[in-house]
Amino acid sequence: MRTIAGLRADENLKQEDLAKEFGVSTQTIRNWEKKQPNLDGKVIKKLAIRFKVSADELLGLK
Repeated sequence: MRTIAGLRADENLKQEDLAKEFGVSTQTIRNWEKKQPNLDGKVIKKLAIRFKVSADELLGLK
C-alpha cells in the first residue's frame, strides 16, 4: 500500500507544501495521512491524480 505520507516523502514534499497545493490546512493533511481509508472519494481521486497512482493503490486494494 502506498500511503499518502510515503508518496509525499518520495517527492520531498512537506505536509505544508501539500496543504498549500490542495488548499487545505496542514492539520487536514495530517488527518488524511492517519485516516486514509476514511477519505472522501473526491479527495482520493485528487490524490491519486496528483501522485500518479490508482485509487485502489492509495486504499491498499492492490
